[in-house]
Amino acid sequence: MTRTALLTPISKIKVGSSDEYPVTKVTTTNRIVGLDDSNTDSYEEITWQLECGAEVSAPTSITALNETLRSALAKRGELVTLTELGAARTLPASGAGGSMIGYPRVEITGIPEGSFGEHQMFTMRATTRIPIVDGNDIWEHSQTTETTTNIDGTQVTTVTGTLRMDQGNTASSYVQTNIIGPARTAAGLSGDGVVSKIKTGNDAAQCEYSYTITPSTTSTADVTQASVEDRTAKDATGRWVRTISGYAMGAGASTFASAQQVAESSNLKLIRTDGPSSPAVPDGRVNFNYQYASGVTHTDFPGIFITRMDESVDQSGGGREILASSYLQGDPELRLGTQLPVAVTESISIEFIGSFTGINPPVLLDEDNMVGTPRISKKSSGVFNTWSRSITYLYDTEPDPLPDPRSIDGIT
Repeated sequence: MTRTALLTPISKIKVGSSDEYPVTKVTTTNRIVGLDDSNTDSYEEITWQLECGAEVSAPTSITALNETLRSALAKRGELVTLTELGAARTLPASGAGGSMIGYPRVEITGIPEGSFGEHQMFTMRATTRIPIVDGNDIWEHSQTTETTTNIDGTQVTTVTGTLRMDQGNTASSYVQTNIIGPARTAAGLSGDGVVSKIKTGNDAAQCEYSYTITPSTTSTADVTQASVEDRTAKDATGRWVRTISGYAMGAGASTFASAQQVAESSNLKLIRTDGPSSPAVPDGRVNFNYQYASGVTHTDFPGIFITRMDESVDQSGGGREILASSYLQGDPELRLGTQLPVAVTESISIEFIGSFTGINPPVLLDEDNMVGTPRISKKSSGVFNTWSRSITYLYDTEPDPLPDPRSIDGIT
């Protein structure tokens, strides 16, 4: 009878459905492990340290035996059974009602000094962790709260945690329903916002989570953060433009963004609207941009909103011609010729928002001295129209006084 046949009736070990191997020595350790930041027990850790034996038919089979032992015994998550004098005790497999996911863990190490010939000895270490389930099927819940006070006195609170539940439960659902959900509801009552994150792995019974409560920086409920810039400046074309732009975050971000749009007036016309945008993922940021043209209205130009006007009066000509003549080889003689006419050009260009219909500002000089008819030009670019007129006058002498171009207050 072999040594294995003699010893296995006394004490033997197997992992899962592996063969049984005799055990010559057993050391058992039990300890209750609690969280570092809690007095609540979380799980029981059980360790078996075993000295086991196996036999080979020839020394050349030792390598094959070691590979067999590694393949059959060095496993995770499978049932480990130790039988002593017919009485069996186990380290339960992982899963509902058993060990934590990934346990039991089995390691094997050879014992060269205890092995001889066909008799090979090895050490087997089997460790498992069995949750001690508290209320709500929770066996471990660790949570940390961090509060940061800003310069303006507002506080940002960040909560992080790890939840492990009994197998068969869904930890992420529990966190959403019992931790993050109530926090979001409470924060919303005071206009604060909550940004949350839940991280899960292969084991649905455990997860990591975090959420941050950010105080509202505006008077609008459910707006946790916002930035608004109101700026008036000349654009590349020289036109005065007022731009209101920024962003908002939180459940009320779209409402806040819409409220930043100001009403049109006699000095302000809305020319472009960008936003509110769709909320970004994951922070829910909403962007907005509103552009207004700055301008005026004037009684000489009824029905239009003027954003720019240029007018000029140019004079040329006048005086007498100078005539030069000479006879044969004589010195040249200079004489005054005929009186030259005076040409005056009146030009006006108006950029505006509105219709071309009815635009005909009064002229500055006497229409009886016009040369031909006025030259009219119309141009359109987006919401902006440009109307231009040029008139030439002829006079025997310089008009007195030469009229000054018109100007409109509020346009530069």
